[in-house]
Amino acid sequence: MTKKEIEDKVIEYAGKAEYNSKTTENEVKDRINSAVKQIVALAFLLPNQGKDFRFGQNQKVVLILSQMRKDIEAIIKKSVRYAKSISGRLNGQFGYKTADWDTDKWVESQRYNKTYLQRLYTYTLRMKFELEAFVAVGMVRNLSQNQITDWFMININSPHTVPEILDAEGYLAVRTSGILLVGTGGITSAYKSIVRLNKDMVMAGYAIANNKTWGKYGLYKYVLVVNDAKTCAACQMNIGLTFPADEFVAPLHPSCRCREVLIVP
Repeated sequence: MTKKEIEDKVIEYAGKAEYNSKTTENEVKDRINSAVKQIVALAFLLPNQGKDFRFGQNQKVVLILSQMRKDIEAIIKKSVRYAKSISGRLNGQFGYKTADWDTDKWVESQRYNKTYLQRLYTYTLRMKFELEAFVAVGMVRNLSQNQITDWFMININSPHTVPEILDAEGYLAVRTSGILLVGTGGITSAYKSIVRLNKDMVMAGYAIANNKTWGKYGLYKYVLVVNDAKTCAACQMNIGLTFPADEFVAPLHPSCRCREVLIVP
């Protein structure tokens, strides 16, 4: 194969892994919807109804969120296993047998200085605060449980853009705590953070599957960098460099668009 043909193959199969992460997104959303229904139903049984509503440390809410995290973790583990199989199909075309490794343990391991579950815990805590504000405002507006659930799910991508929610006393604690402030200071919803995390894990899992297979054969690789106005300085530094195939280089950071390309001898 020519260099261009190999690049095209890597991009094609990376696209398959990315499409798999989008399928995962739908599964995750369904699981969140189920948890939200349970939590909203529970909210109507708790004291402090109305604008002063808070979940506090209610143990039933804690258990529902804990189970939701376990279910989302199971979904992402399944997706990373599938990304590994996509890597296997890619490398089979080069005549290389996929290296064996435990994808589930990798998901549980540390990445970007935190484990997957630590990040997922932070995002589900953020979602509890978001939902708390919707429940408080919904109660003031005399909405039913189903109406509050639907209202939250419709706005799950950007709850901070709903005027009534921004004005809610319950949401003020979320904003002032800084838990929603990420990146360059913008506000990202809990759901979007979970989706981005899962996509990053799937794409990193795909890259690691390639690394382990290529490294087994003592091969080398380079990084195909999307070089535009959005490209960070760290990724630009990889342009034109060659690396041992078992060295993890890209994706370098969350939402990284770089792809590693095998140098076939």
